[in-house]
Order: sequence, then structure tokens, then C-alpha cells
Amino acid sequence: GNDVLQGTAGDDVIFALGGNDTVVAQGGADVVCGGAGNDTLSGGSGDDALFGGAGNDTLSGESGDDVLFGEAGNDTLSGGDGNDVLFGGAGNDSLSGGDGDDALFGEAGNDTLSGGSGDDILDGGDNNDRLTGDAGDDTLRGGAGNDQMTGGEGTDSFDGGPGNDSISDLQPGETSVNVP
Repeated sequence: GNDVLQGTAGDDVIFALGGNDTVVAQGGADVVCGGAGNDTLSGGSGDDALFGGAGNDTLSGESGDDVLFGEAGNDTLSGGDGNDVLFGGAGNDSLSGGDGDDALFGEAGNDTLSGGSGDDILDGGDNNDRLTGDAGDDTLRGGAGNDQMTGGEGTDSFDGGPGNDSISDLQPGETSVNVP
């Protein structure tokens, strides 16, 4: 069914299974698996691993150094505070790093990636992606497809990959641009 699950202040492992579930992990280093359905998963204050599963999921790492996996579906992933790693998976996903030095991987689909503050790595993967570095010294890799990349503040590096890419918002001091 459609469940609401809440973790503890300790390290939890939570399996939501099927249905449109809401999970709030709270404190600790938690592992949360959403399963099938359109799930909303929140990590809390620890270093968490969130797995969306099949469905259009919303994953929020909040504070801590988190790893988020959107998996199948059109997912929305937000790292929050900390140095986070986000994987969109299959589908047209939206990934936002937030504060910290984050790594965002759109993988398959037409994805939108936003680094936030910090020195971030954004990799769109295949298809037509939109990458925005925001503040910090960012690395933007479009991958295959027709990508749109915007650096923002900081000394940024761009690699368009195969396809017809566009790069905008170049600031003085950009380190490199590689659009084959």
C-alpha cells in the first residue's frame, strides 16, 4: 500500500516496497529503498544511501554526505548539504547538488543537472541534457547528445562530447572548453 515510514536517530535500513510511499529516515547513516511506486524519500542528518526504485520518485539527502539513486522513472534528486553523489538512472531526471562538492550523473534520459555551491562534477550522460554549474569551480561534461551547458561563477571546465552542444555564461578565467 501507500505507506508513511519514519526511521530513528540510529542507523536504519528501510524497505518501503510497492506503493506510493513516504519515508523520513532521520538521523544516522541510513539505507532507504523505495521500491515500485512514486516515492518520496528523505535522508535526514546522517550519511545516507537512497534508492528510488521504479516510479517517479523524489529523493532528498538533506544534510550529510549522501548517495542518491533515482533508478527507473522521471525522478527529482536533491543532495542538500554535504558532499553528495547523485545518479539519475533511466528517465528524464532533475538533479540538484546543493551545498558541498557534489558529483551528479544524469545517465540515460534528457536530464537537468544543477551543481549549486561548491566545486561540482556534472555529467549528463546520453541524450539531450541541461547542465548548470552555478557557484564554484565546476566540471561540466555533456556526453552524447545535444546539450546545453552553463558554467556560472568560478573557473569551470566544459566537455561537450558528441552532438551539437551550446556553452554559455563563460566567465573570465575559464579553464577549458572541449566541444568536438
